[in-house]
Amino acid sequence: MSALSPPYRWLPALAKVLSDRLRGAKVEGVLSGRGWISLRLAGNYLWIVALAPMRASWLDSHPLPKEYALALGSHQRSPFGPLLRESTIQGVLCLAGESGRAEGLRLELENGRSLCAAFWPRPGQLWLEDAEGGILSVSPPQALRPRMEPLREEAPGDDFDAGEHARRCRELLFFQVEAAVRRRLRDTLRARKQKAERLAKSLQEEAHEARADAEIRELADLLAANLSRVEKGSAEVEILDFEGEKRTLQLDPALSPAANLDRLYRRCAKAERKATQVAARQEEATRELERAREREREFDELEKLGELVDFAESLAIELRPSAPGEHRGGRSRRRTRLPYKIFVLPSGREIWIGKSAADNDELSFKRAGKMDLWLHAGGVEGSHVILRSAGAPPSKAEIQAAAQLAALFSKAKGSTTVPVWLTERRYLRKPRKAPAGMAAPQRTRTLFVTPEQPAGRWLTRESED
Repeated sequence: MSALSPPYRWLPALAKVLSDRLRGAKVEGVLSGRGWISLRLAGNYLWIVALAPMRASWLDSHPLPKEYALALGSHQRSPFGPLLRESTIQGVLCLAGESGRAEGLRLELENGRSLCAAFWPRPGQLWLEDAEGGILSVSPPQALRPRMEPLREEAPGDDFDAGEHARRCRELLFFQVEAAVRRRLRDTLRARKQKAERLAKSLQEEAHEARADAEIRELADLLAANLSRVEKGSAEVEILDFEGEKRTLQLDPALSPAANLDRLYRRCAKAERKATQVAARQEEATRELERAREREREFDELEKLGELVDFAESLAIELRPSAPGEHRGGRSRRRTRLPYKIFVLPSGREIWIGKSAADNDELSFKRAGKMDLWLHAGGVEGSHVILRSAGAPPSKAEIQAAAQLAALFSKAKGSTTVPVWLTERRYLRKPRKAPAGMAAPQRTRTLFVTPEQPAGRWLTRESED
């Protein structure tokens, strides 16, 4: 399996090929997932894959089968679909990163919008811009969009073969799909076998307990043979068993000897019924465990991707990767409400705004990172606001935008100018026995801003799994 060369080696030539072939083509369909997208354009399919382990773009004449798209993790409803469908491509440009080399791609649309992809530096990302550079949709939303500019000077090489490039990209894509399907099948089969093993072990313990309980029939028979010797109100009685050994029976002194005997026989009957039921369940659990082991052996013998997909279908195994927080067995955790709103700046950086006093505590002291910036309108009640660090210090414009939101989500939102405190989250303390929402910031700075919503968009995710 040969890997692709770095993007700057093939992007300029690919951009020229795409611009020549796709200029004036209309987007007829959109399929996308986390960090990848496929556009149907006049009978061809433009692929853009921005995330590792594969970072590439190519023009293909064959669609991806539905099952393979599921294995890649396609969105049930593409967030790009409503925004891209029926758009016409006006041209294709390379995007240059901080290195000055081609590291991204831009599809320019007739309505001023642009579909952009960053293949490098890591992490890669896809986003859709409006005519003013605002972000309309982004995937994955957590990544920080790199700053990239159109690259117009770099000339493409003459040795680029678009067909060979597409063949290699398609080969890598199918290799990635096969790896995803194998991983999903392996994890699911292992989980099913482990579940069968746990059930078999549990039933084995139940069977042992049931057999021990069933042995009280001998004690009941001994008590019946010696019932006339038992005095009423006795807590225990010593009798000889059928081998001549002395045995001690514990009794309920509140019951008569006959009532104690009746209770023993009822316990015995219940234990024997349980032992029969456990034995039947043990037999079925043993068969299920053997089936699980047999399925793992069958899986190990499969070689082709089509065989893997058919095998998954025969066992009703969903090829879609599990979402974060989802059980591997297929059942989702109960969705929990997020304690904050999410605002995404044009740069891709996120701002989190607490929804209530209790949510402020959750956001600031449990969700925020130590290097995130914490902001709050000075001297008035309001939401705690977190400007995510995302591994890089925020710009002055991003801090200004976060301060505007802190002012907007406070009791001073009607004022012309509002002081906003800011400090790094690590310098925030919760006073002992302080009410919900109260915090003591240290090493603060103050910005004076106008309460208003900055450029960007609200992320509609209101809950998490």
